[in-house]
Amino acid sequence: MKKPTLSVILASYNYSKYIKSAICAIVQQSYEPLELIIIEDASTDNSLDILLEETKGLSYVKIMVHAKNQGILYVMNEGFSLAKGDFVYYAAADDIICPGLFEKSMNLLQKHPTTGVFCSNMGAFFQNNPSIFQEYPIKTPSKEFPKKEYFFSPNEVEILFQKTKLAIHGQCCIYNRPLIIQHGGFSSNLLALTDWYLAHKIALHQGMAYIPELLVLSRMNSQTYSAKAFRISKRHALNKKILQAIESESPVFQRKVKKSCLLIQLGIPMLISLLISPRYWNFLPSLLKKKCKNIHHKITHIFSHRHTLQNR
Repeated sequence: MKKPTLSVILASYNYSKYIKSAICAIVQQSYEPLELIIIEDASTDNSLDILLEETKGLSYVKIMVHAKNQGILYVMNEGFSLAKGDFVYYAAADDIICPGLFEKSMNLLQKHPTTGVFCSNMGAFFQNNPSIFQEYPIKTPSKEFPKKEYFFSPNEVEILFQKTKLAIHGQCCIYNRPLIIQHGGFSSNLLALTDWYLAHKIALHQGMAYIPELLVLSRMNSQTYSAKAFRISKRHALNKKILQAIESESPVFQRKVKKSCLLIQLGIPMLISLLISPRYWNFLPSLLKKKCKNIHHKITHIFSHRHTLQNR
């Protein structure tokens, strides 16, 4: 069986203090990608100098330099349009990928070459200290499942969204490149939720490969693109765009979103957006039911923990 190939895309814009770490983590992977496409989006710092120095002599690296800043969503779609690999990974300049990400993911994808998307666990670190992080594993029905790599069929993905806190972390996603095109790419209209939307859409249609290991460390601070986009003052407008996108999809996908309770991942702000938008009220019953179950589970866990401590 032919081994699938991987294209890696890295966007660079005024991240000179982080870009070296990001590149080193990529080029030191045990699995060499087919190509590393770096798009330098007209930085005003010395990012380009660092890029050229750190990738010197690497034949699989391609550096595209913009004369004018185009923004992250433009760069994401440009990178995917240039990619030639069977699968594509978008690396953030301020994140750090862990050793083994490429090799482990591509070994799994070789076994399931038609899968829609791959993901793993993610670690979030603060204050520029990647040695201290909080791990975000994918939540599954049982604490014992899965302990090893696993392929979720589209039906299993739908059930997991419905019954668990399963959420695909965009920082860990490796996409099936033809399916990115088939499902419309990264919509600039969806802003910081564009990768969330595409990853979950592909997983619901074509399934998802998963490794229960921490393979990406993501930097968290209030100045990231996502943090700015998710500010409360902007959430309703963003939620409305998500709902409009779902409304424009096929009836099959709309049913999948409703049945899977996918929108509950966007929390209370999405529930509020739904409550004030009567045309989308058909989503509410299942979402409210799941939200109540989640709250009940948390309360039960808290009281159970207190009871255990009191009996010690």
